Amino acid sequence: MKNLWFQQLSGLVKVEVTGKGAERLINQLVRDGIFLSRIERTGGEHLSFYMPAKAVPALRQARRQHRVKIRFTERSGLPFAWKRARNRWGLMAGTLLFILVLTVLSNTVWKVEIVGAKPGTEEKIVRQLKMMGIERGKLQFFLAEPEEIQRKLAEKIDEITWVGVQTDGTTFRVQVVEKERPKADPPLSPRHLVAGKEAIIVEMYVERGQKMVSVNDYVSPGQILVSGLIGNEKEKRAVAAEGTVLGKTWYKTEAEIKMKTEYSVLTGEKMTAHAIKFWDFSLPIWGFQKDRYQQKKVERTEKPFHFLFWKLPVSYIKTTVRETEVHEKTYSVEEARKAALEMAKKDLLSRLPEGAEIESEKILHEKLENGTFKLTVLFDVIENIAVGRPIHTN
Repeated sequence: MKNLWFQQLSGLVKVEVTGKGAERLINQLVRDGIFLSRIERTGGEHLSFYMPAKAVPALRQARRQHRVKIRFTERSGLPFAWKRARNRWGLMAGTLLFILVLTVLSNTVWKVEIVGAKPGTEEKIVRQLKMMGIERGKLQFFLAEPEEIQRKLAEKIDEITWVGVQTDGTTFRVQVVEKERPKADPPLSPRHLVAGKEAIIVEMYVERGQKMVSVNDYVSPGQILVSGLIGNEKEKRAVAAEGTVLGKTWYKTEAEIKMKTEYSVLTGEKMTAHAIKFWDFSLPIWGFQKDRYQQKKVERTEKPFHFLFWKLPVSYIKTTVRETEVHEKTYSVEEARKAALEMAKKDLLSRLPEGAEIESEKILHEKLENGTFKLTVLFDVIENIAVGRPIHTN
């Protein structure tokens, strides 16, 4: 079976032999070691069989000895397929070129669609997309990853709160949720402004209401700062007290930092490899070399091919291997103190209300324990301590 398969691959011909010496011809070919298969008698002096194409010269030589007529009725195998292909190279080249062009067009961005954005915001998005190389006529393989596109759009355009991107065939779609404009505040009900926490008054800006405390006064939580009751003792009326009362407040924060820290940095060296993936098999195309980096960071992107409206089981894969180095940082006590203090500040600022500022700090306690520097800090913060409390009138 293997021999027959090999003979078919290397080229077979079907031969029809006519004449009294047909059987003698076949016997001689077999004695000469020529492989024959599917020998059939098609008539009285007519025989047919298959033989390797490379043995045709031996057949022609044997025919002269036995005075028979031969005719080749079939030709199969790679040599004949290649010959037919060469004779039709123009048609095949045109077909392949057509498929290639159609595939390229199917993987090109022909429409950029933006959903959910107002005209002004849409114009800004289009401008940012062009700066990132995303517009009509661009191949999808060279577009940035969706996560990177989303991040850049969110950073550059203040009007949007959420953005999502996806490629649907030849359409690059951007979905946007815009920030809602703040609605006008409803009329305030009568209220006092009271202290939200203990503090020392630093500044007061009263727009409406009666001051009940002064700068440098110490106030406790719930104490009235600005009263919503105005007028004299005989005639008072309740209004919505408004204003800002800045007070000095106090926060105690702890931070710790290792005296020895390891961190990884990029050296700038990199290797880039390109491959085509068919189902689960990857075919290397360019840039595949032996990995020579001891420490590395691997980035892999995969872009599927499309043909018309269908997603093919074929993908373009780009793999970037970046060399990294591990560095060790050993802090002195002074450096550790400075780093821990900065860490404590960042932690506190992330928790403070908008507009609050750190005025000063005081280190309450520090210690070095088991290779870790620990710090306790008291921060003085200036912030608006006024909160509204309704006035209940009978």
